[in-house]
Amino acid sequence: MPDRDTPQEIVNRRTVGAEVVLGGIDLRWYPYRHLAVVSQRHFTTTGMSEILAAADVLAQSGWELVQVGEFGKGPLMCAIMRRL
Repeated sequence: MPDRDTPQEIVNRRTVGAEVVLGGIDLRWYPYRHLAVVSQRHFTTTGMSEILAAADVLAQSGWELVQVGEFGKGPLMCAIMRRL
């Protein structure tokens, strides 16, 4: 997913990969209030850890965690974040 997480793609999809957040992306330019942080890992300890770690990183710059969820039976997890 990192190759698809250009600023324009993040804005168009309103999603960003957890690994990109953990890699240090600065989202001050992001124009919307809500953002989905996604992980391709299944709802396991590793996937939950990655999502929550990304939420913690974003919390340091004014975002709050709204919801964490798993989609279907696939490997996609998502944290919905809201800018304060």
